Amino acid sequence: MTAAALIVLSGGGYYALSEADESTAAETATAVDLNLPLSAYRLGLRDQSDARRAEGLLVDACMKKAGFSWYAPVTPLPPDPLRRRYGVIDSPVAERYGYHPPPDGFSADIARRRLEILKGAKANAAYYGPEKARQQGCAVSSGQELARGAGNLTNTLADRLSWQSLEVSEKHPAVVSAFRAWKKCMHTRGYDYATPDDAMLDKAWKLESSSAAGPKERAVAAADVECKDEVDLVRIRVAAETEIQRDVIAANASELKSLAKRLDVYRKNVRSVLDRLDSPSGK
Repeated sequence: MTAAALIVLSGGGYYALSEADESTAAETATAVDLNLPLSAYRLGLRDQSDARRAEGLLVDACMKKAGFSWYAPVTPLPPDPLRRRYGVIDSPVAERYGYHPPPDGFSADIARRRLEILKGAKANAAYYGPEKARQQGCAVSSGQELARGAGNLTNTLADRLSWQSLEVSEKHPAVVSAFRAWKKCMHTRGYDYATPDDAMLDKAWKLESSSAAGPKERAVAAADVECKDEVDLVRIRVAAETEIQRDVIAANASELKSLAKRLDVYRKNVRSVLDRLDSPSGK
């Protein structure tokens, strides 16, 4: 699966002004444990939720000092990107939304409210900072405070190894065999796709330009999930990736140990901000 495909189809990460279409729907029908070994070297969903809250509170405090309001609500846990790692795997989601992510009115409302605040030139300058000194803006300074001592946690070694294991797993003999069985299953339902990725990335779905799935897309996605279940594809892929990731963790033990320490520093920074700025009633 390509990185671009997952960027389009998976949720996760923090709320930002450009992320109004993220999915927050609970996709939990599949009983397979999707936890992979490299997950230990990435921020978990609770970590991400706490970080998002802490960053919002820091921006709020910074904007207030500059004389402006901000909107930093308590938000639900972000979607689990692993639930879209192998495409759509939950029947209710496939039947209703096809390959499109479920709509997320909550983050859309956050983005709308924040963009409304930033329509003012002075508020915009306070948030982003002067053009030649962005580090002075509330957005950058808040992120820097959370990352102090932890370094850059974007595109880490664990992230890169995770992408690699996903790609390598597609060539694993057990996965290749499962793909063949899935293709045969889809053919019996009247669909001709070689792999789940081919079905998901069919240009007819217009995933990058259309906000909703049509009847054909929903039907294909539903059949896709049924066939994944029938041939046990998700469990097979998880087993293959688990094997691959254990090997790469052993080969990169020193670097990953360092990353784990930096993640702990980041978590402590987040907790410090929440202890200092969060209120029992929320905002």
